[in-house]
Amino acid sequence: ALGIIVIGGQVPRAVSNVDIFYISNYTWNSLNPMPNRRCRTASVDDRIYVIGGFNGTTRVRYVEYFDSMRGCWYSGPPLLARRSTLGAAVIDDVIYAVGGFDGSTGLNTAEMLDRRTREWEFIAPMSTRRSSVGVVAYNGLLYAVGGFDGAHKTCLKSVERYDPRINRWQTVESMEFGRSGPGVAVYDGKLYALGGHDGPSVLNCVEVYDANGGGWQMLPCQMETCRRNLGACVADHSLYAVGGDNGHSTLSSVEVYNVHVGSWSTLPTSMPLGRTYAGVAAAKRGSFPLLSVPDLFVNQSAEL
Repeated sequence: ALGIIVIGGQVPRAVSNVDIFYISNYTWNSLNPMPNRRCRTASVDDRIYVIGGFNGTTRVRYVEYFDSMRGCWYSGPPLLARRSTLGAAVIDDVIYAVGGFDGSTGLNTAEMLDRRTREWEFIAPMSTRRSSVGVVAYNGLLYAVGGFDGAHKTCLKSVERYDPRINRWQTVESMEFGRSGPGVAVYDGKLYALGGHDGPSVLNCVEVYDANGGGWQMLPCQMETCRRNLGACVADHSLYAVGGDNGHSTLSSVEVYNVHVGSWSTLPTSMPLGRTYAGVAAAKRGSFPLLSVPDLFVNQSAEL
């Protein structure tokens, strides 16, 4: 991987900053800020999609993507539902947008975008409403990890997985901790849930799920900083925890975990600007010139 790209977020007010971290020399480069302020990201091939958000008045359906090989932003087809604090992931070039908050209630709905048809369509709903949900593709299935159930004011321990072959969600083993706003990623063949908020406190513990058996296990080593609403991604054979907030202030620090070392370490260089609810993705290749996008002012909401 070339590095990690961090898009938008809140400080706590919405920002449009775009930064890239180069793994080879541990340096950050601030790109021209985007006019639009965004939330979750999903990567397909050489494209990084930014999906949904909040413009200060209403939750929106906007979708755009950055083509790293062409160095340009393009508009994509809008979501069917307004969503902030959603989760997004990709299976077989199909993008899924899951859960979130529409301005009045948490959502259990989910939708998919097939790039060939360029249209979103609803898939089966989850059993639970989940905003601030962690979503990741793992072994060809879509996992919705934790989140916040606003109707019951609950930080969720529960986890559901979606099988696109049969259009069905199934509840799997719950985590030990409720986690609203966890960072989620698949690393070393397992699903990692990082940090989040369990109701009383922001967490630095990490749970690991192995689909081949064993359920959820607590990672022996904790992150050095408590984080919720963080970004998580895998780059250069390591797992990164990016930004977020600790319940009091936004975080600019980034931590890295290597399974062979078995410990977390904080990078010596932090993001130019701390942010929570940012979009985070591995920048695999391509060019990242000065960015320009359509004039859409979008950010993510700050509910749990």
